Amino acid sequence: MSDIAAINTALSGLYAAQDGLDTTGNNIANANTPGYTRQRVDQTAAGGSIVTGTYATNNGIGTGVSITGIERVSDGYLEARSLAGHATTSNLTQTQTILNEAQLGFAEPGANGLSAQLQNFWSAWDNLANNPTDSGVRTALLGSASNLSAALNQAASGVASTRTSASAQAMTDISTINTDLAQVAAMNKTIAGETLNGRAPNDLIDQRNSLVDSLAQLAGVTTQAGANGTVNVFMGGDTLVQGGLAQSLYAPPPSSTTTGNVTLTVGANGPATTAGGTLGALVAAVNTTLPNLLSGPGGLDGVANALAKAVNTAQANGVYWTQTAGSNPPTYSWTAGPPMFTDAGTGSSTVTTAATIGINPSLTASQIAASATPPAGTTSPTSSGQGDGSNAQTIAELANSTTGPDSVYHSFIGSLGNQVSQLNTQVSVQTQVSLQVDQSKSSVEGVNLDQEMTQMLQYQQAYAASAKYLNAVNQTIQTLLAAVQ
Repeated sequence: MSDIAAINTALSGLYAAQDGLDTTGNNIANANTPGYTRQRVDQTAAGGSIVTGTYATNNGIGTGVSITGIERVSDGYLEARSLAGHATTSNLTQTQTILNEAQLGFAEPGANGLSAQLQNFWSAWDNLANNPTDSGVRTALLGSASNLSAALNQAASGVASTRTSASAQAMTDISTINTDLAQVAAMNKTIAGETLNGRAPNDLIDQRNSLVDSLAQLAGVTTQAGANGTVNVFMGGDTLVQGGLAQSLYAPPPSSTTTGNVTLTVGANGPATTAGGTLGALVAAVNTTLPNLLSGPGGLDGVANALAKAVNTAQANGVYWTQTAGSNPPTYSWTAGPPMFTDAGTGSSTVTTAATIGINPSLTASQIAASATPPAGTTSPTSSGQGDGSNAQTIAELANSTTGPDSVYHSFIGSLGNQVSQLNTQVSVQTQVSLQVDQSKSSVEGVNLDQEMTQMLQYQQAYAASAKYLNAVNQTIQTLLAAVQ
């Protein structure tokens, strides 16, 4: 190797060591930066000169070191698993939050819960059975019935309110997602340009990947590597970002003639699509989960239906007595009991929903059918020989019916509790799985300060050695020049 070549070799070693120190310093500075991926210097040995002369020789000694780039130390497999894990965790956690909020609205167990209100209602009927002519007991029964219907209204309103909140949050998430998609596309353009110009936009790639991770949590997106450092973003089978182009999600506001469901499309007039992550949980809650709590099989509307049907039927099967005005001695007549519960929306005695059940506005305390239908010829409440609280007792015993409102409600609240319990377990397990994946990813891509300190010492030693080698070459040249003078 010539002395000039030796100088170039020493210089390349200095440059390589300096790049190594700069990269290590950058890693250390960003050790606590969220989303930062560790970087390293890629270097390769520079080969010896190509021999072109017929009698020329080459001793095989290389000409130093070449820097081929500054590389992000990433693992595509772990990054894909991390995105999927974050999407699943966000989806389950959002569903857990929604169902927990819905469950809290039923205040079970507690003095204000529907179970307690049902128990108070049947107890009021039992009290009437023992005191069928007591106007105060009858008034208390009407109050208990009013409290029960109000509790059903409030529970249904709570579910509806949770649904409204979930729908509003879905709209907010869609806006955030569209902003992030546009930013990812813009970053793709910049990254592609930098890459084509021979530069390594590592920090910009980290920023873009942080946005993609946010999109995975919000919408459950997946990615595929594109040309020149770009990524394509997908949601289900739909492409949301391809290179520098982004499409937007759209959810038309529900009109007054719809059920208020959220329908996602790709673009305003594009095909319908499905999301994962937080948005997927919100859409599922609005369209399916929360409506099923009301109108689904065994839902809260079924409780209201069972209550109204059982009590109204029992009222119709019983009677109330009235004294003929001005009769002396007094004479009495009986009338079948009117419905106790009606539908506020239709006025019908066939109650359709928990949100609309209410007390019959024309029902008075004296019209409560505490008595059974008397035998023919019975002229007074006492002459029937039944004490005339028998029908009230029959209604009180509806609390023990296997098909009555209590049974329907207990099945409903038990099913909701099981869903929440299962979700709690799923969230706990999935959180641990996602955490383990993130830890594996961090062990590869994150900054290890001990490792960086070791590499910093290595680069310091390399820089010092290259400088010493350069000094030795310089002294050799000076000695040679002195010898020929």
